[in-house]
Amino acid sequence: MRYRTLLEQKVDEWEGGYGVVQIVTPEGADENELRFCYYKDGEFVNRPLTISPSAEAADKTGEVVETMASLARTFTADEIDALVEELGEDKILELSVLIEELGKSRLMEILQETD
Repeated sequence: MRYRTLLEQKVDEWEGGYGVVQIVTPEGADENELRFCYYKDGEFVNRPLTISPSAEAADKTGEVVETMASLARTFTADEIDALVEELGEDKILELSVLIEELGKSRLMEILQETD
């Protein structure tokens, strides 16, 4: 299955590779999903992500999943693309906390006021 990757955030890193959580939309689908994957030597590896069982890795993964799930539930794929293009991935991830607190409509109003 092919996926449209909208946004990704790193959850763990090790020598020669790192793991990410991505917001993706499967080809032919309307709903966003979360995908866990990793890169080795800069190349995508089509196998499941395995992370360290350390408390730090577990905490970070939990935070990332919560953030990415909130974005994936709240915005359509086209809205995520537009936000990333306009504000950048880092700013979207920072603002994701406000989505839960303010709601999508109020956040969109604030973003339009900054134009």
